[in-house]
Amino acid sequence: MIVILDCITIVLAGMLSIYFLIGGAEVVVNFWNHVCIWVYSLPIFLVMMTMFQTYGGIITKSLKANIIRLWIALIIGGALLQVLSMVLSEVVFPFRPPLRSTIFVVVVSGVLQCLYRYVARQVIKVDAKGNVNFFSPFQPEVKTMGEMVDTSVRSRSKINLCLAQMSEDGMEKKYVNEAFDMNWVVPLGPNVDAFEVDLEKFVNNVAGSKEMLDSRVAALSAGTAAVHLALLAVGVMPGDEVCVQSFTFCASANPIAYLGAFPIFIDSEPNTWNMDPVLLEQAIKDRIAKTGKKPKAIVPVALYGMPYQIDKIMEIANRYGIPVIEDAAEGFGSRFKGQVLGTFGRFGVLSFNGNKMITTSGGGALICNDEGRSAAIGTGGKGSGKEIPKNVSSVSAEDSRKNILWYATQARESFPYYQHEAIGYNYRLSNVCAGIGRGQMTVVEHHLRHHRHVQKMYEELLAYVPGVTVHKAPSNLEMGFDANQHQVYDSNYWLCTITLDPNLRIKGQENAYKEQVTGAVGGAAGVIHVSGETTTDCQPNDNVEALRKFMLDAQIEARPLWKPMHKQPVFKNAPAYLNGVSESLFKVGVCLPSGPWVSDDDVKYIVETIKSAIA
Repeated sequence: MIVILDCITIVLAGMLSIYFLIGGAEVVVNFWNHVCIWVYSLPIFLVMMTMFQTYGGIITKSLKANIIRLWIALIIGGALLQVLSMVLSEVVFPFRPPLRSTIFVVVVSGVLQCLYRYVARQVIKVDAKGNVNFFSPFQPEVKTMGEMVDTSVRSRSKINLCLAQMSEDGMEKKYVNEAFDMNWVVPLGPNVDAFEVDLEKFVNNVAGSKEMLDSRVAALSAGTAAVHLALLAVGVMPGDEVCVQSFTFCASANPIAYLGAFPIFIDSEPNTWNMDPVLLEQAIKDRIAKTGKKPKAIVPVALYGMPYQIDKIMEIANRYGIPVIEDAAEGFGSRFKGQVLGTFGRFGVLSFNGNKMITTSGGGALICNDEGRSAAIGTGGKGSGKEIPKNVSSVSAEDSRKNILWYATQARESFPYYQHEAIGYNYRLSNVCAGIGRGQMTVVEHHLRHHRHVQKMYEELLAYVPGVTVHKAPSNLEMGFDANQHQVYDSNYWLCTITLDPNLRIKGQENAYKEQVTGAVGGAAGVIHVSGETTTDCQPNDNVEALRKFMLDAQIEARPLWKPMHKQPVFKNAPAYLNGVSESLFKVGVCLPSGPWVSDDDVKYIVETIKSAIA
């Protein structure tokens, strides 16, 4: 259809040129001076908006209406270029005979019109449904029936998965400046102390209860460092085994290998996507039968902020006498029955990376809990009106913290010189970075509300999109709790996630995995090693990759779910207890932006982009 209209445009231009040729240069000049200048001056703005359509939306109409719009744009643009060619002819041939001047008009006009139509076809695409897609250096606009979306901000920057946002009153800068003013720029200082106090007030608060917990917090250089020290503190040694959730980021499992121990991967249950308690107990029994000893620790993970079934996990762990290290790196602020994740087990891991709920630029913390309180959970101990079991030792939260801090500061002994009787680590948080954390604690509740609000929007806007399902916290009724009780699984929704039906067709799906990735995907940091392959034996479905690329072209960051650790080549020989849940989710899942910078308009735009991606 476009080709036919192009031909018609050329014919019309030719007829005009013949008329000009017969009438002579005077007619040409008079025509353009008295008609074109007035007729075509007004559409200049319309032509530019039609070509680049970046700062305003258009309502999708029928295929016919869009083709007519495109044809008009081509004709107007061609006419404007003829005006330009006329001006050029008057400059180049001011004293030439009318014939030569007119021939120059025709030739230049033809060349410029061809160039214009070529550029227009590259910039403006009309698909089979009649949607006009603009491929410009700016953010492409999504067209929806009856709705226009403002893209004035998105045209200049991407919508990221989750990036840190500083407080409006600049508290982060205030505390950082204080560190410089006092020359406290080392991994100790007033900001570190105050940040730890702020964290303790936050994590010890139980929703709906006046009673505060007694957990202590040690601020560290990274969440990975917190996992490492927690494993060390519970006595993990070379050759030991640790049960760890398979569906997670590698930082949950790597520190196990740091210590020369072996990860035992546990698959997920389908409700929270986290460690399956049934498989956990099977694994413990099987390891005892095969090795003669029980695993040294259990590491559940709050995947994308979703609380794990900590009541069942703690009951199993305490029945077998195995300490639990909660990896709540993604779950800062998430709660189970009103209690903050990370305060149930012996230790709780937090992360303050630049893309987490709050940030210290780079950093983390370890929540240290009273061993007696932790061991009593699920056994009828504190909180149930019964006594803590007599066989449970009770290392206080404060003693645990002191031990962690000792390891985190190179394990120095109490001598006037440097005496070391154990291997220590340089894992303390910088006083400068802690200043950022103090400022972030003033907005943490705002961030939590925002993430949950974004999740709610996704649930509502994607509710009736065929083939797309938003993952959300299971209801109390689903998990066997009182429906009238406060939400048991209270996620922070660090990242909002969806799953795609395997049969859902996405535009560009035929080109999935054809190109090699040479940069970070979905906000991932660091340098990646360029592989010689474009596919692996376990990867997301083609429609997931196609949607990722489609959204990236629309200036939206999205990424697949974490690849299960038991499918990572580096852990290919590790024992794993599986039910297929994590692998099946990895193949169909996508993470969507949810951070503090994601506005309501951004969410609407993201949803409309997903809809427009469906073939």
